Parts: sequence; C-alpha cells; structure tokens
Amino acid sequence: MTAPIRNMFCALLAAAALSAPALAAEDEGEAAYGLYAIVYSRGPGWDDSRAFLEQDLRPHGAYLAGLHRDGRLLAAGPLFGPEGGLVILRAQSLEEAEAMMAEDPAVLNGVFTGEVREWRTRFVSEDPLPATLR
Repeated sequence: MTAPIRNMFCALLAAAALSAPALAAEDEGEAAYGLYAIVYSRGPGWDDSRAFLEQDLRPHGAYLAGLHRDGRLLAAGPLFGPEGGLVILRAQSLEEAEAMMAEDPAVLNGVFTGEVREWRTRFVSEDPLPATLR
C-alpha cells in the first residue's frame, strides 16, 4: 500500500471512529465494543468481464445498510485497484466481527472474500469526515 493511500485510510478510519455514536454494553457483564476493519477482496464469484459498479452488489449494500442502521457499521466504501472494499464496524469480539462478515451476501456468494482485523486508534481527528470524501 502506498503512503498516500495508507494516509487516506488512517484519516478515514480515525474520522469514522469519532463520528459514530458509541454502543454501550446493556449489562455490566457484557464485553465492551471494539473496532474492527474488514478488508474485502475479489472472490471466486467476481465476474472479471464486468466493471466494479456492474457487479451485483445490491444485497451486499443492503446488508451493510442494516449494520449501519443498527449502529454497528461506522464507515464503508469501495477500494479501487484492485477492487474490493473497506468496512469499519463495532463488535464485542473478533469472532463476532468475523461472523458479521461471514453473513454478508457478497461473501456468501463468493463475490468477495474478506479479512477481519482488530483496529485500535492511535490518532483521532475531532473533525467528522468531510462531505467531499463521502
């Protein structure tokens, strides 16, 4: 990953961490939520004859929109060259984050494969993501 792209990701992730509402544990015994990054890559179901925007990603988008409505998804969007995507979400454990990825229709139908990594912020901007990045 080149330095400008890495810097862009760091800024995106930091802004996402600050701009989303916190999810509180319902009971004192529940684990706190952590941040996790899913990096999607082309899977075996990716159709090389079709452009990124021509892949059937509507079920994937609907699934991510549901996670967003539930307050679990902080930021998501495509990565270009090679195509894929990045999702930042809140989960109580790596296993929960992996389960959320495994339920994604794009993973289930093989269009994407994914890798989930725990993410801890080091530097966080207090400014939300600018509209020009959305």
